[in-house]
Amino acid sequence: MGEMIPVGLTDAYLATPELGAGPAVLVITEPTDAKRGQRVCDEFAAEGFTALAPDLRTGHPAGDLTAAIDALKPHPDVRGRGIGVVGFGAGAALAEWLGEHRPGDVLAVVSFDEDEDERLVWIRTLEYLRKNLG
Repeated sequence: MGEMIPVGLTDAYLATPELGAGPAVLVITEPTDAKRGQRVCDEFAAEGFTALAPDLRTGHPAGDLTAAIDALKPHPDVRGRGIGVVGFGAGAALAEWLGEHRPGDVLAVVSFDEDEDERLVWIRTLEYLRKNLG
């Protein structure tokens, strides 16, 4: 469903909706869990979002995340007012950091705790992102 694209000094997995453009979501996972990022991007795309998961193993997460936002915002498969950021594990702290440092771009931040009911959190996350990203 998705493809690898160059983003800054790294690569990122981009998944787009089957029909048309969707609100932008940046997915941040543990640097060692790239497959999870791809799976989550595919799930967001199936729900109508355009999702990007950068590979953060380069050791430059701030620069890679900034480059990811700069690549995602103007992408032709993106519509809406801004970007949502979803973080898992160590990526949750990075998602919150990014929301604080790029408030003009990041309109919604979701941090996942692995102890929560995943299905309920997923439904609430989709509702929250749709409401805030348009």
